[in-house]
Parts: sequence; C-alpha cells; structure tokens
Amino acid sequence: MTLLYALVAVLTVAVAVDLLLTTAVIRRLRAIEEHRDPGLAAVGPPLGSALPAEQVDRVTGRTGGPLLLAFFSTTCKYCPDQADRLARRATDLRRDGVQILSVVTTTPGEDVAALATVLRPAGQVVTEPGPGELMAAFGVLGTPAFLYYDDGGILAASGTTVDDLRLPVRP
Repeated sequence: MTLLYALVAVLTVAVAVDLLLTTAVIRRLRAIEEHRDPGLAAVGPPLGSALPAEQVDRVTGRTGGPLLLAFFSTTCKYCPDQADRLARRATDLRRDGVQILSVVTTTPGEDVAALATVLRPAGQVVTEPGPGELMAAFGVLGTPAFLYYDDGGILAASGTTVDDLRLPVRP
C-alpha cells in the first residue's frame, strides 16, 4: 500500500511540473506573438514595391489603374472560402475602378473548374501549373494570397484573406 501512495505522489508531482512547464511555454508564446514583427507575416513583396507590370500586362492586357491580384490553389483548403468572399466583393471593387486578376495554380490531374467558376464573375482568371511564373514574379509562397496595387503601381496592401487588405475607398 505504501508503494501505491508513493507512486501516486510521484505522479502528482510529475503532473504538477508538466502543468507549470506548459503554462510557462504558453506565456512565452503569447509574449513572442505580442512583439513579433508584422513584416514577418507579409505576403509577397514588401509594401511600397513596384508592380512587375510586364508580367501582368502580358497576361491581362492591363492598361493601368488599381489592380488586385488574388492567388489561389486547387490544393488549398482555405481557397474556396476566400474565392467566394472575393466574388462577393468584386462588384464594389470594380465600381471603384479596381481590376481583379485571379491566379489559380494547379497540379496535373486536379480540377480547376470549381475555383474558376466562383472567380470568373470577379474578373479575369488565369490558371498555371503551380507554383508558376506569376507566383514567382510576385514572391508569393503560399495561397490564398492577395496583393493590391494602387493607381501608381505601388503595392499598397497585402494579406492572406480579402478582409486583411482594408482597401482604400475611392471618392
């Protein structure tokens, strides 16, 4: 019986130590999160970068004005939801003069039709084997990714969701 009490006491101490260590790790992670550099979570090139126009113009025939580039992938579990959100906001964006280009990356044998169908009402849709030439040109490493270039072709906003962009409203 004494052995049983000793085992319970040792187990209780081990659980208490584990709880203290877990609490310390959680506190440390929260402190790191509060002080992290927001630039680390950046999508694509740094804000203020110029639009690599030759890439976009070649694909879209774009002649200027603000541009929203949206990158999606057929293997991304978050992309269908973000594609739907973009499609719902597209009318307001186009009314503000924003051209929308959606780039869908795919691997051989994957069906791009579902994403393309949702995105087509938002604007031009380009598919490429991924990660492809456009993802590389814009430094996009994952999907979904959104890049908003203003009238002057300068990256003004980026994010992993449409809501991250907080796009400027034109008068």
